[in-house]
Amino acid sequence: MAVEEKQRNNLFDLLKMISIAAVVAAHALVPHKEAATLISPLLEAIAVPIFILISAYLRTKKMNKIGVRGAYQPRYMFISFMSLMLAYIFIVVIEIIGCLPLHMKGLPLPFDVHFLDSVPDFLYWFFTGTLGFGSYYIPIMVELIVFLPLLYMLFKKNRNAGLLLCFGLNLAYDLLSHFLGMSSDAYRLLIFRFTFMLGCGIYLGTQEERGKKEDVQAGLFLFLGLFYVIVNAYIYEFPIFDTWSTASMFVAFFAYGFVYFMMKRFSGIGYHKIFVFGKASYHIFLVQMLFYFFYGNEILIMITRALPAPVAILLQVVLAIIITFVIGLLFYHLETRLRKALKIAH
Repeated sequence: MAVEEKQRNNLFDLLKMISIAAVVAAHALVPHKEAATLISPLLEAIAVPIFILISAYLRTKKMNKIGVRGAYQPRYMFISFMSLMLAYIFIVVIEIIGCLPLHMKGLPLPFDVHFLDSVPDFLYWFFTGTLGFGSYYIPIMVELIVFLPLLYMLFKKNRNAGLLLCFGLNLAYDLLSHFLGMSSDAYRLLIFRFTFMLGCGIYLGTQEERGKKEDVQAGLFLFLGLFYVIVNAYIYEFPIFDTWSTASMFVAFFAYGFVYFMMKRFSGIGYHKIFVFGKASYHIFLVQMLFYFFYGNEILIMITRALPAPVAILLQVVLAIIITFVIGLLFYHLETRLRKALKIAH
């Protein structure tokens, strides 16, 4: 691997580490309405949108080498799929083991779910990412394997036209979803709501130069994205995105500008041991799903209940990050060993 590519990977590990910390922190704030209203919109703009954009960017760089046909090769798709499913199946098994005793005794399950009641309930639960905060991310990432190469083809002749088309398709999808009354549950599970975000990742991945023109464009995107995030959070919530406005297509402007300037400023960043949490970000994401599913917030609130509210909330966020990061890192090393044993590359 070339030095430049290693440095770029270091940067993306840093970005993924920042993003997963934002995910965990935002979910730790869920029980605290005032703090969540104030802080979570900013955290959510950093969290999943940047994950989505980076995923699109990295896959685009790969498709620049192997082409669309290569992306649809059965072996490549299988490896991509299994890189998601091995770790996910671990989480599924743990949730079943944790819930089965409660189900057998007729006690309520976390989130008041009924996935053990019947085979159809179980299949729906499994294929929709189980439950826990951010569970939609797994089916979205599976859909991305198929959907992204199709979007990539839009950029082959004209990158600007491809990006504009992604924007138009995403806006049309959101408008149709809103006015046709699509359920929030269905909307969150379909990758089409991230079309423009994926397009921004492809746009960045096919960018050959980063000169003044590109700087101005990225600066404009960053401003537009921040403007949307601030207005939507504190002034007027845009109705067409319903409950998902903090991760809507307009947040892609912010994600693009943020990642662009991070690449511009820190493209030569050296390796640091702490970046391993970026490598383990997917596993940390799965662990935080499990943590919050099994009453993680309630336990943290109980532990810190004797403290003043601001101190308690801050400590809950810190503890949530420490717990999920440490367990997620151990999970990452365990799954990496299993992957090597099964000869499935990352």
